[in-house]
Amino acid sequence: MCSRFELNEQARPQVVSLGLTLPPPWPNATEFRPTDRALVVGRAEGRLLSWGLRVTWDKAPVINARMESVPDKPLFRRLLGKRILVPASAWWEWDAAKTKMRLSRADGALMTFAGLYDGDTFVILTRAATPDLQGVHDRMPLLVDGRWLGGGAPQPVEVGISVQVDAPPKPQGDLFG
Repeated sequence: MCSRFELNEQARPQVVSLGLTLPPPWPNATEFRPTDRALVVGRAEGRLLSWGLRVTWDKAPVINARMESVPDKPLFRRLLGKRILVPASAWWEWDAAKTKMRLSRADGALMTFAGLYDGDTFVILTRAATPDLQGVHDRMPLLVDGRWLGGGAPQPVEVGISVQVDAPPKPQGDLFG
């Protein structure tokens, strides 16, 4: 679930409008994978953090957390006061046939995922997929607005999501034919 997301250049003005006191550092990439440094937004500031919490019991970082179990898990419970927004233009999922699908707001606007940070790393919170997305995946990022940073229970933002299927790569001809 949500092991890649996008923040494209067209989103820059929308990111700045999140109430930041200074323009945030802009990442060098547009598509983010686990361990990549991505832009996150806290109270009035943006920073670049690495996606995925480092844990001692696994080589792979923890990149997502189920919102409904965060209060019960010591790894995440201690981070509940360290809330961030993760701005994104889209996120990516793959179906059983390994077809890549881009999921974005139907109106093209910026999304902000709920996140928690620890030092220089962060995790994205997820929720059960909305009924219209359950055919794509059973989980999705928890979409929130700036109220998430203020504490209290998350207020999911419900928006229409557009699913675009990436065309498979074209077969390449014989190099020596």
